[in-house]
Amino acid sequence: MTGRVVQSSSAPDPVAALIRTFARGLGHRTDETAPVADTWRALRSSGDLAPGLSFAAWAAPSAVGGPLIPLLANSPDLRFMLEQLHRFHPLFGQDRIELALSPRRATLTLLSSAGDPALPDTVDACFALLCRVIRPLTEPGLRPERVLLRRPPPARPDLYREALGTVWFAADHDSCEFDAVALDTPIAQADPMVLRILQPYAERQVAQQGQRWTVTVTRILTAPVDGASPSLLTVSRHLAVSPRSLQQRLQAEGTTYSTLVDAVQRERALALLAGKEQLLTGIAARVGFSSPAALTRAVRRWTGMSPSQYRSLARSEPGGA
Repeated sequence: MTGRVVQSSSAPDPVAALIRTFARGLGHRTDETAPVADTWRALRSSGDLAPGLSFAAWAAPSAVGGPLIPLLANSPDLRFMLEQLHRFHPLFGQDRIELALSPRRATLTLLSSAGDPALPDTVDACFALLCRVIRPLTEPGLRPERVLLRRPPPARPDLYREALGTVWFAADHDSCEFDAVALDTPIAQADPMVLRILQPYAERQVAQQGQRWTVTVTRILTAPVDGASPSLLTVSRHLAVSPRSLQQRLQAEGTTYSTLVDAVQRERALALLAGKEQLLTGIAARVGFSSPAALTRAVRRWTGMSPSQYRSLARSEPGGA
């Protein structure tokens, strides 16, 4: 039986933050809102031929996944470990993992959060970190049967062989492959009790991410700043994702960026109308409307009333201003 399962992550990316920390430690100035691709380019421009591998050698695996690494370390065998990695990868980062399982083979493929090919240096980093986790937990220090990378043959292929084992370059996708013998390899010193304790905790963390992007974006939009709401580009940079990815994540949660902006504007505008006497010009400016007329149209759309009618009704209710 062959199963193909897809898991995409939806939490802010701890891996991206750690990559920036790594770059800063080498003297690179990195903007917290800049794409990770910019950080990889900066590292390459400084002469590092394989910054993803350098990062993987530097990073402590336990720092990039909360309970994920203990879950992997206490899996009964490699097959179960890969299933756990797939299931709980959202705790690790935003890129998408596809896991194809059959009795003879497991193929783990890394994609971007939008389903496109992941950044080559991110692929290098994630696959090298996976090898770092697997090797000390298995006898005799397993590696993937082969690693396929989309990147062309590098100037130093020996760096890749040292970190990953057998590597095929210029492939049509980025994946690690494990054969049936490797999949049945037991994990040394795995503790089933620890696994039973950690799994429900990890499940709750993943479940809580179901609406996390909506909550996070709403929190940013409701920050106490007068004027227009921040743009989609500004917010996506703050969250270290592309505008397209942010829109896709919000759509997966049943909303859109413009819907959230409208909801926040509605709450702020109606609260101001019901509060102390203010001119429509001032309220419009504070909430981010271009003119009082634009605010009036929005209030009619929200309530079916003009601003003055809504203000009178709100103030006539018990507890009104």
